[in-house]
Amino acid sequence: MKDDQKQIINNAPFFYVTKIDAARRQLDVAIRLYFYDEDVVATYTLVWAVYNLLSDLIKKQGLKSDLDRDLNWIIPKERKEIRDLFRSAGNYFKHADDKNYDKPLKFFYKPVEMYLFDSCRMYYTLTNNNPPTIGIYKSWFHLTHKGLLMPDLEEKLEKSRQHIDITNKLKFFNDILPTAMKITK
Repeated sequence: MKDDQKQIINNAPFFYVTKIDAARRQLDVAIRLYFYDEDVVATYTLVWAVYNLLSDLIKKQGLKSDLDRDLNWIIPKERKEIRDLFRSAGNYFKHADDKNYDKPLKFFYKPVEMYLFDSCRMYYTLTNNNPPTIGIYKSWFHLTHKGLLMPDLEEKLEKSRQHIDITNKLKFFNDILPTAMKITK
C-alpha cells in the first residue's frame, strides 16, 4: 500500500460496532421505514439482512427464530407460504447470479411484517431489551394481525383493539414514540 493510501486510511473516521448493535440499528431503521411507508424494496432488503444476522446470532445460542422453528404463533396453513414468499424476494434482491437475474419478480411484500416481527422477537431474546421502536412495532403487529395469531393471544388483544386506533400506522407510531422514548430512558 502506498504512503498516501495509508494516510487516508489512518485518518479516516471510524467506530467499533458489534453485531448485536448493528442488528439494533438495522431494526430501528427498518421499523421507521415501515411505519413511514418508505420504499418497500429498501425496507424488505434491510429486514432480510437483519433477520439473517439475528438468525445466525440466535443459532449460536442454540436457539432458532420462530420462523425457522415451527412458527407456533402463526396458524399452520400460513407458515410455509409466508416463509417461501419472503425468502424468494430476499434472495432476488441480494443476488444476481441466479438463472432469472434479468426477469422481474412478482413481489409479495406483505411477509416483511412477519420477518420484522420475528427479528424483534429474536433481538429481545438475545438482549432482554425492547428499544422503543421495537416495542412499538411488536404492539402494532399484535394489534393489526387479527386472525393470524393463535386463539389465546387473540382473546387477550381483542379489548385493546377496541380502544386503540389502528387505522393509521404512521399516526400510531408517532403518537406512541414520545412516550416510549421516555419510558426506556
